[in-house]
Amino acid sequence: MARTGKNLSDTAVRNIDLQYHEVNRQTGLFYMLQSRGLVDRMLTDEQIEHAVEHPPEDTRAYLRGELIRRNRVSNSDWDRLSLDGHMADVLLPEPFMGTKTEVGYLFDGKKFTNDQLVAELKEKGYVEERRYFKFSSKGWGGKKHGKK
Repeated sequence: MARTGKNLSDTAVRNIDLQYHEVNRQTGLFYMLQSRGLVDRMLTDEQIEHAVEHPPEDTRAYLRGELIRRNRVSNSDWDRLSLDGHMADVLLPEPFMGTKTEVGYLFDGKKFTNDQLVAELKEKGYVEERRYFKFSSKGWGGKKHGKK
């Protein structure tokens, strides 16, 4: 990047990053580089498939995986999960949050409803209520736009 004068926030660099991490074997930059012998693969397909079904128990991947496995997630990101039917998100900003040691009891044979699950996670500080702005026919906050 020093040679081109670009930095990590440059649009072209960000696009290359996305292309490199594209998991489609036909279009992903990693797979094109691999086919040319320019990168080495670190994991086998079998290891990857195992990790998909068995996330590490000592990272936030444990809680994320358990919630997804139980179909309780409507949207997911690295550090945020939206729970089905709730105006709340589960926040996991730190990689070592949501481990089996911390939250495994929620999934070890007990049947928690989504409401109970949210309450338990809220108690641990993992839940943030979603906030929405009210919109009316008069506009945001009840005032007509452009008028006092």
